[in-house]
Amino acid sequence: MTAARLATRLSLNEATVIRFAQRLGYAGYPDLIRDIRLLVHEELEAPPPVDAQAPRASLHEHLNAQVHNAQRFVSHIPAEAAIQAVQAVLAAQRIYVVGQGLAGALAQMLSLALRSSGLAAECPSADVICLAVLSSELDAGSLVIGISLEESPQVANLLAHARTRGALTLALTNSSVSPCARAADLAINCGHDDGASLPSLTPIAITIDALVQAVAGELGERVVLQRLAIRQAHAALTHNESNANAL
Repeated sequence: MTAARLATRLSLNEATVIRFAQRLGYAGYPDLIRDIRLLVHEELEAPPPVDAQAPRASLHEHLNAQVHNAQRFVSHIPAEAAIQAVQAVLAAQRIYVVGQGLAGALAQMLSLALRSSGLAAECPSADVICLAVLSSELDAGSLVIGISLEESPQVANLLAHARTRGALTLALTNSSVSPCARAADLAINCGHDDGASLPSLTPIAITIDALVQAVAGELGERVVLQRLAIRQAHAALTHNESNANAL
């Protein structure tokens, strides 16, 4: 449907339809329709039947598939959302990164990387009691980042409650309609798993690395000083360990 036909069907002005597409980050309505068509075609394509005798995909083939998926999802992240994510991290007084299951490891990675850049970040346990304690301590200076590879209802509930406490919330997820994406102030959709046996870690891992690098670029000299302090502390720990071994 053209913008004019859609506007007529919905009893709207054509300009409203065009502005809607632009608010989603597209240059215009045709770009929005193009992406919708691609998404529908991808979801309608049935996975090929599994042939037990067929050779398994090689590591190289899986790597190529990951590169292809990464290029696709990166092109779908609105520039405004990417800017807002970096600004949210820089503005936060305290950052809490939460994930469950496989996403828990990604949450730890992001938290450690942000701390290595000199930011007050931590990765609390995703245990219900720990999440309840965290939720009670949130305020307007807090940023809660939820990482979701699957449904993660408890993380989604934390994001929703964090907003009632005045905290800012960001979701890194593999679905724009996941509970975490719907609960957060800002959500970055890092693609989907295309029917893979296990949730793909690559899209969110790439997003985490890019976010950390963008934040570090804004912090500038602060990151250099923090990394120097970490290297000095590491050298001191290693030196003490060497002396203990010698004794």
